[in-house]
Amino acid sequence: MAEKQVSVWLAGERRYTLEKFGGRAGDDAHTRDEPKWWKRQIETYLDRAFLLGLETEAGRQALAKLASTALMATESAVRVNGPLPPPGVPSGQTEVPGH
Repeated sequence: MAEKQVSVWLAGERRYTLEKFGGRAGDDAHTRDEPKWWKRQIETYLDRAFLLGLETEAGRQALAKLASTALMATESAVRVNGPLPPPGVPSGQTEVPGH
């Protein structure tokens, strides 16, 4: 139940954000020209989530907005810089261990 609720919320938030802030071109401009913008946004939502507390709806919303922002940053990074490695690759490596 929680997984479905989160995935539906993230999809709705993504649509809202794209409409409000002008779509993917703006995201890609941040990725190319000011990638630390993404870092500031993610840190702001992380700090807000734990300041408000995950036991509060506002704290959970901030955590969900962090997830949405991270997904949009990842999508933009892939569009601008190229594909992701396969799933299961440890962070900082390029191959799945044992393959």
